[in-house]
Amino acid sequence: MALKRWNGTAWVVVAGSRPGAQGAPGVTGPTGPTGAAGTNGAAGATGPTGAAGIAGTRGSKIFTGSVNPQSAGLSGVLEADNYFNTASGDYFAYTAATTTWVLQGNIRGANGATGPTGPGGAVGPTGPGGTTADTNRISLIEMNSLLNLGLFGTTTSGSTTNITNNGATTSSLIALALL
Repeated sequence: MALKRWNGTAWVVVAGSRPGAQGAPGVTGPTGPTGAAGTNGAAGATGPTGAAGIAGTRGSKIFTGSVNPQSAGLSGVLEADNYFNTASGDYFAYTAATTTWVLQGNIRGANGATGPTGPGGAVGPTGPGGTTADTNRISLIEMNSLLNLGLFGTTTSGSTTNITNNGATTSSLIALALL
């Protein structure tokens, strides 16, 4: 063992002393009691504001319109932007690698089955009475003169019962039957 002395700040080996052989380690002593918890210190001052970060890329957008996106005149589109055609129900995704809108599907389902026939409506009110047919009757002679059909030759009276048929043809008889 070496002889040591205190120099006021640390133990130093005395010159000429020899260290002896090291002895066996001693037995570990028992654990001491737990000390009392300390108090928290005062909060420190707020640090300076950091520099502004770099603006990030915007997320994907969903555009809508009543025409397909190729005809919608969109600008500033990015990869994974989406477009929904409100008229057709088609939806698209934008692919930046090919700068195209790719149809993804349609949200409309198939047309449903026709529903059952509804109940009949109530009977409407009775309409106004018509005029008697005799008051609206026109004689064949008057019809012939109004339409200028040339169906009859000489007529002897204004009544339809006294018509003289001079030179009736097949077409004039058909026309007469239609009247």
